[in-house]
Amino acid sequence: MILILTSRDDATADFVAAKLKRSEYLRIDTDDLPSAVAIASTERRSSIRVGKTEFRPEQFSGVWYRRPKAIAFPARRGNAESRHAAAEYTAALEGFLSLIPEQRWINHPSRNILSGHKLEQVRRARETGFNVPKTLVTQDAAALRKFWKVCRGKVVLKPLSGGYLERDEPGRDTLIYTNRLREQDLARTAEIARCPTLFQERIAKEADIRITVVDGDLQAVELTATDSGEPRLDIRRNNMIDVVYHRTVLPRPIASSIHRILRSYGLRFAAIDMLRDFRGKYYFLEINPNGQWAWLDMTGATNTRDTLIRALKTR
Repeated sequence: MILILTSRDDATADFVAAKLKRSEYLRIDTDDLPSAVAIASTERRSSIRVGKTEFRPEQFSGVWYRRPKAIAFPARRGNAESRHAAAEYTAALEGFLSLIPEQRWINHPSRNILSGHKLEQVRRARETGFNVPKTLVTQDAAALRKFWKVCRGKVVLKPLSGGYLERDEPGRDTLIYTNRLREQDLARTAEIARCPTLFQERIAKEADIRITVVDGDLQAVELTATDSGEPRLDIRRNNMIDVVYHRTVLPRPIASSIHRILRSYGLRFAAIDMLRDFRGKYYFLEINPNGQWAWLDMTGATNTRDTLIRALKTR
């Protein structure tokens, strides 16, 4: 049986579950946990119960750690008590999950944490054979001006974290895209100093490349879209409605570097973003240990779902 750990609004988990028989998986949406799952354990035996069905750690051939949310309890007796109950529930669930061997996870949370930091990624990418754009994280306007000159004014800025701003007003959430750094922006010293920002050399690209890997099975897709006659700086803009997809085969050295960096992190799954310039040179941008991929399957460009299901069914 496959265990899917996610949240109730996860469309990618819906996409995978639709291909499985109901008897083949257990899905736990952690934002529903207080009312949906009971946990019991002794020094000899641990289990979780969903409805009237009991499950033990050894029953799961694979755990797909998708996008679980923090467990929360309604504040019936005050916020402090509710936070304590949520912490107790979290500790009990984590204790149960710790009994499932790490090699059965895609991916184990500890591996996601290790591989999820962009600063560490670009350094490791260089060490594993990738070309990486010149990179600077700074709050220092003078350092940024120097970097601007080194890159001859071809600089982009992007968020170090996810870049998704969840606002109080419904429907007004914001996604921060990759943007060009303009020369006049160098004078905004107060904003530059406010928090660390990731700056990179802007590479003139021919195409974005999105790669998904599951247990060594590598699928690569070219993504192209244009704005004002040139390749779009951030392919995600315009809701990607005008993006053209082409399945592609990566050069062997690039594929080897991808497998090498995944092994170094202990990842069974990852989504990697790269770009190719007009000379055919590939550049590493980032690796996402829990990246999105279902939309590529839906376009027919990849078949990650079947590969993932096979991997999760194999002990």
